[in-house]
Formats: sequence, C-alpha cells, structure tokens
Amino acid sequence: MKHLVDLSIFENQLFQKIRTPMQEGEFPVLVTKPKFRWLADNTLLLLFACLLWNTMVLLGTYFVYRDGHVVGCLFMIPFQLVGIVIIGSILYSLTFPQRTTYVLTNQRVIIEERPFCKFFGSEPRAISLHRNLVRSTRVRPDGSGDLVFGWDSDPDEPHVVTPYGFMDVPDIRRTEAAIDSRISYL
Repeated sequence: MKHLVDLSIFENQLFQKIRTPMQEGEFPVLVTKPKFRWLADNTLLLLFACLLWNTMVLLGTYFVYRDGHVVGCLFMIPFQLVGIVIIGSILYSLTFPQRTTYVLTNQRVIIEERPFCKFFGSEPRAISLHRNLVRSTRVRPDGSGDLVFGWDSDPDEPHVVTPYGFMDVPDIRRTEAAIDSRISYL
C-alpha cells in the first residue's frame, strides 16, 4: 500500500486497525472517527436517571440496614444491580463512538464498528462511491457534523428510521471535500 504515506500518523494508525480487506487497486484517502462528546443526545437524561435511581437505592439500603433488617438488605440487591446496569449503559454509550472508524477509499466508503466484545459485532458497511452518495449534511457550530448516506428502518417498528453514514466527524468540510473530490473522478 504505497498510498499510506499520504495519510497522517493518526489516520495511518486507525487504518491499521481496519478489518475490512481492500479490493484490488483500492487505497485509503481519508480515515477518521467520530468526535467524542461528553454530553451526546440523551446522555444527560441517562446521567440524571442514574443519579436518581442510585441515590434512592443507596438511601433505601442504608435505612433498611440501619434498622437491622438483614433480609431487607438482600431484597435491595436486585435494585443495586439495576443501578450498576444503568452505569454500564452510560459508559457503553460514551465509548461507542470511539470504536467506530470511517474510511474513504478511492472506490468506496467503509463504516466499521469494532465490537465491545468479540462475540458481539456487526459487519462493516461498505458503500461504493456514486454521485448521489451523500443524501444529507448537518454541520455543527464547532465544525463537526454528519454526512448521511441513507436511512435504515427497523422491521419491527417501520416508523423508526436511523440514519447511517459518517456521523459526528470532527472536520465535516474536509471530509465532504474529500468525498466530493473522489466522486468527481467518476
């Protein structure tokens, strides 16, 4: 891969972790990952729910223990476990973007999400470059944004639609320009 020298050191390191094999004559043009955000869409609501739930459970456990009801403390264990699961879901939602990598090659775009555990994983999504690839663009004030390539609907709930593409990339204009320059060769 002679074209890896065109990538920055960070992009080169990201590209080395990609599991998707390159096709004949394919080389990476841009490699990026989503921007880390502490307060994503509904993280604040999850943090509030976590704080409220765990406070109530800990106070309940304290009052039951203070009154000497050991059996009551055992009754509180499932509620404490739910609190731990809520904390785990918040940590999972905060680390999920850091396991996603976006690759633009000279032939296609690749969206690869590394699984949290090797037993749970999704197949990388590879989309061939074409003129109508970018369906929607959203730019945030900090220069990051989303390039939406399409929407997936849930078969169980057809009214729920989820966008897919290069979501929350740090430099949306650079990414958009790189895709436009590749599409102009078509």
